[in-house]
Amino acid sequence: MRNLIFVPQTGINARVFANWLKLRDMNTINDLVENGVVQEKPFRDVALHPMIQEVAVSETKPSVQSCRILLNSLQETCLRHGDDVSYYKQMFQTIDHIVKLIEKDDIPTYLRFLEYVFPYMEKYKYRSGMEMIVEEMNTLLKDTSFGTVSDRALLLDFLANCEVRTEKAIKYEKEAVELLKEITSDNVLLASNLRGNLGGMYRESGKLELAKQHMEAAIHLLEEYGLVPYHDSIPQIVNYAMLLRDMGQPQLGLSALQKLARGIREITSDKTADYGAVQEAMGKFCLTMGDVPQATTHLKKALAIYETVFESEPEMIEENKQDILETYAQTGVYFGYQLFSNNRQRKD
Repeated sequence: MRNLIFVPQTGINARVFANWLKLRDMNTINDLVENGVVQEKPFRDVALHPMIQEVAVSETKPSVQSCRILLNSLQETCLRHGDDVSYYKQMFQTIDHIVKLIEKDDIPTYLRFLEYVFPYMEKYKYRSGMEMIVEEMNTLLKDTSFGTVSDRALLLDFLANCEVRTEKAIKYEKEAVELLKEITSDNVLLASNLRGNLGGMYRESGKLELAKQHMEAAIHLLEEYGLVPYHDSIPQIVNYAMLLRDMGQPQLGLSALQKLARGIREITSDKTADYGAVQEAMGKFCLTMGDVPQATTHLKKALAIYETVFESEPEMIEENKQDILETYAQTGVYFGYQLFSNNRQRKD
């Protein structure tokens, strides 16, 4: 009951919820449904009635410590960046309710939870949740007795990711890099991400030499600690490849993307959103080089992955399609429309 408080009114799949709580069977949930305490929604989803939820909040007093199993399960899912879950929207709504309703009786654990959730929300462009987490972390870290240097550097990084003004985002990111000067095995991934993000922002602002300097520093750290094929390296290497293209070295950039794709396929899978993102990057890269057939091969692979991963989110699939079409148009190639008609025929 205490954990069901956070589930959205539209419900969550009963088996998914049971897995979140590490239940050995469905008996407890089935009993609550039969007794009328828990509502059963379509497709075996479950949720609390709003009136019962209100009473349960005051009676059970959900807290970080008392709901640790649920928070740990959500955190574990968000740590698997290369994996995709079909119920991510309900999961993010559950996290929204946790932030709003839970008693923060273990700040270090709660901070860690927020820090792992943010990148997963960013992956799915769940902006309202990202902004909520930034606001929550900012409130917590105003108290200097809580948090570490890494926590404060992450907050600055998250602020930069939410900032629409490039110069302001660069300011936040530079502050984060300055905070994390001393690099260890414990913070190397964060240190690399900060430098890579700063390089990407410099590229957006047209400062290519500064961008190259920071991106190469970031990738060097990943290589030094053997972290290249993992999720956090993807945007860094994609951005670096695009930078090399902008600086007149497209073949070097394409080689970096191909190496990254092989690493993802070997370590995780070629059926994930991460692999799709790299295929899309290679496709767009080949388009700018004028290699339309090779570009179309990569983009077809990317779209096929997106159609599987985002099957329950047709608007996201359509957004990706329109983005790719726009890339074709920008390069003066209209073969992209044939790409989509072929996809539809194959699917039908």
